[in-house]
Amino acid sequence: MAVAYAFEWDPENSAMKSWVFSPVENMPQNLIETIDTAGLNDLSKQVLPDPHSWGLPYAHFAVGEGTGCSADHFNALSSI
Repeated sequence: MAVAYAFEWDPENSAMKSWVFSPVENMPQNLIETIDTAGLNDLSKQVLPDPHSWGLPYAHFAVGEGTGCSADHFNALSSI
């Protein structure tokens, strides 16, 4: 069974969020279209991710001023 993970770093709203779609067939249409169009040279045909349409995140972490977790702890992030 394939699983898809999505991660959003949103410094303007002092948050990091993650989603888990298991099985991968449960991915929202917007995320599927975003992935399918990501490599297109014509930027006007690329679909932008809309995390608000993905449902409740699996995890939501408050990050930044006033949260107890400084945003400067997070830079140059990589997915493994």
